[in-house]
Amino acid sequence: MRASVTAVLFAVSIIVISHAAAAWSFAGQSALQFHADYLLHGPVKLELPAGSLVFHFGGGAQVILAEAPELGIRIPIGLASPAAVG
Repeated sequence: MRASVTAVLFAVSIIVISHAAAAWSFAGQSALQFHADYLLHGPVKLELPAGSLVFHFGGGAQVILAEAPELGIRIPIGLASPAAVG
């Protein structure tokens, strides 16, 4: 199990959200993680009785500062509420 504290920043525009976050692990080996993503919202919209969800996808990078530092890429995909998109 990994416990962490996360701070998230969203910069919202008409069709693009840039997402960045920082997290610090309290469990096991202490580590600090940063990541940033560039998200695009596609034309796919899922209509549900409780509301709609918008498809998003993008790319980004992450760095984990620990005893053995790591650098990686991210390929986020998912669904978001239009209220969260802006």
